[in-house]
Amino acid sequence: MEDGSFYVSSVLRTGGSWQHHLSTDCPYCHRTLAVLANAPSVMPEFAKDEARRLALLEHLRTDHVSKQKARAD
Repeated sequence: MEDGSFYVSSVLRTGGSWQHHLSTDCPYCHRTLAVLANAPSVMPEFAKDEARRLALLEHLRTDHVSKQKARAD
């Protein structure tokens, strides 16, 4: 629905889970991160934003930090 909510019946009717291809940009290294989210076809926008946020946090925690440490050595 427009307010970001969805009904279980609509999820079941559309066949359950779909794979959403999303992306987000790292504000520090300016890389574009690919995000694959499994969710209902009627995935609300707040869930897409949360998937992008989690991908960026994981990137900053692992990939981005390890590259900075390698440059410092």
